[in-house]
Amino acid sequence: KDRKFTNKDLPYADSLERLAKLQHNLPNKLPLADENMTLVLKIKKAHFKDSADKQKQLMIADISVILAKIRESRDLLLESTEELLSSAASIYNTCRDDVAKGKIGTPLCPSAP
Repeated sequence: KDRKFTNKDLPYADSLERLAKLQHNLPNKLPLADENMTLVLKIKKAHFKDSADKQKQLMIADISVILAKIRESRDLLLESTEELLSSAASIYNTCRDDVAKGKIGTPLCPSAP
């Protein structure tokens, strides 16, 4: 059975996220990494923006931080980059207690059993 994903579906965003992370390690691919991660953020925000699920909100924060790091690597310290970090910090702050109690996980520490 063939599955066809559009460029607005989560599986597409997940694949694009992995590609952007690889591109981030190649100096000549940084502009592509920025473009791809920007699209990932847009797709995930569209799917999770109204979600009360803090795990999904953490995903958005993590992607925002990665995108900011990609832009930092390109020496693009823009106002939008500062907004990405500010938004991520706000999400991390609201999720801090749940992460500390093990109710939700982070990429480095998956959620507790």
